[in-house]
Amino acid sequence: MKKTLVKGIALAFVGSLLVAGSASATQISGEIVFGGTWNPYEWADDDNDSTTPETLVSSTLGDAEYIDFRTARVFDATGDLLSAIGNAVTYTDFTFSPSLDPNPVTLWSVDIFTFIMNDVNILVQNTNTLSLAGTGIISASGFENTLADWNFTSQEGQTLFSWSASSSAPVPEPATMLLMGTGLAGLAGAARRRKSKKA
Repeated sequence: MKKTLVKGIALAFVGSLLVAGSASATQISGEIVFGGTWNPYEWADDDNDSTTPETLVSSTLGDAEYIDFRTARVFDATGDLLSAIGNAVTYTDFTFSPSLDPNPVTLWSVDIFTFIMNDVNILVQNTNTLSLAGTGIISASGFENTLADWNFTSQEGQTLFSWSASSSAPVPEPATMLLMGTGLAGLAGAARRRKSKKA
């Protein structure tokens, strides 16, 4: 009777771990690629007085410090982001040089997804190319916030850009809970064997 009770409690515990694990939200998995138009700007001090705010002026890629998005659409997506293909993207303009401003910035939203950019690194900036990269968080209702890498690339003579983000989900939660439950059951079995050898 006592052994049956212990087995029943162990099975109930493992079952509750599995149910709890499967009820939690999962991370977003997949890639998303945008294309669209933008204008490069730089900050200019109109009167060489550092006490007055600077203004934005049109610039070349080599001098750009600020991205002014015009239009954007999702060209390709995989995994959980697949539903966004073909949708228009809402962007927030931002300064990337000398540092990200605002920081963090809710960079884009499309379909049910939103991306908050945490950092920006200039990979290439010259008269022909602007290439930026960094990390951020993709979020959506029903999913856990997911860390993602992003890239932005544009070529001189074009107002087109391509932007992509990718994320990968970790080991699914139910598998982790099953592994933990199996380990606990093994410990319980070892303790019972030790106890029966002493008796």
